[in-house]
Amino acid sequence: LRKIHWPTSAKQNKLMGRHFEQSSSYMGSIFLDLNKSNNMGEGKHKTLEYAIKITASLSEHLINTGGNVQVLAYSDTPLISSFGQTKEHHTMILEAISVLESNSQVSLSESLGVLGPFVPASSSLIIFVMDNDIDTQNSLRLLAVKKDLFIIEIIMISSSFKNLSPSASISPLSYEPPNILKYYVGYKDPLGEVFMQSGVTLGTH
Repeated sequence: LRKIHWPTSAKQNKLMGRHFEQSSSYMGSIFLDLNKSNNMGEGKHKTLEYAIKITASLSEHLINTGGNVQVLAYSDTPLISSFGQTKEHHTMILEAISVLESNSQVSLSESLGVLGPFVPASSSLIIFVMDNDIDTQNSLRLLAVKKDLFIIEIIMISSSFKNLSPSASISPLSYEPPNILKYYVGYKDPLGEVFMQSGVTLGTH
């Protein structure tokens, strides 16, 4: 399903596949949610801690596979890293995200509106979103069309983190046009298994 080009399929009245080529210079932006009310969980199993761990791993993966990576986060002092694709740049990202705190009163949707211009057109956007944050999910659909983005939403299961209860099972990936892929993460989920269940390659733009 993620390889179907839905707009063209609708026009042609038949399923049309999209073909991806790995670029040596694809660009990926990772957007973290620093809204205070969305930082649920306990100790090292809070949503922001998960986001930081995932960002550290994904940024290393993207850089190792030739990607140009930046990290964005909005609070009193917004984090807007430059794009980079070196080990030194990854070290800088690790230092920047290690001190992040969920102290923002601004919603993720509003933060996306402020920092969205820093996401280049025809690039990839990886963003952490609560499953009950409908405003942001709607904003992402519009942004995907407007800027021709490949978006990966890392969906935090709010009930799981709020009740401090592991999700019953690893939720399946879901894909929706245009160009949006969703991973689901719950409290104490094994992050390695969540992200190894699919052969999706980041940075397909």
